[in-house]
Amino acid sequence: MATAEKKAILFVDDEPSVLSCLRRLMRKENRNLLFAQSGMEGLGILKNQEVDVVVSDMRMPQMDGATFLKQVLEFYPGTIRIMLTGYADRASVTQAFAAADIYEVVSKPWDDDKLKQLLRDALEHSNDHEHARPDLHKIINEIDPLPPDYL
Repeated sequence: MATAEKKAILFVDDEPSVLSCLRRLMRKENRNLLFAQSGMEGLGILKNQEVDVVVSDMRMPQMDGATFLKQVLEFYPGTIRIMLTGYADRASVTQAFAAADIYEVVSKPWDDDKLKQLLRDALEHSNDHEHARPDLHKIINEIDPLPPDYL
């Protein structure tokens, strides 16, 4: 993931005005802010840049947010995934939430303070997982193998 000093957040939305609002909201945060106007553009950024948190709109042309976030889960499983939605299609949101292991769903319009706090929490969660991975590998390596007669 990104360095501890400057965590990276990728915002993906096909509406430039939404990305502009997010840019203004986050400009004073000490974060590496990345912006994409499509899922494909977002995947291109992820291929070249370590990202800690992805925030994606649900409804976008070509590749919707659910498909994009499923690909993020598949190829970048350590990246926290958050979905923005302006639609009340609960079934689609619920299905996407489960399929892409989404950290949180945020309704548009969002509350600025709550969104900023959610992003801080997500970055903290990302940091916790980074530190937990070495412990998991250590535990796995300490497990005694099964005796041959169990195989």
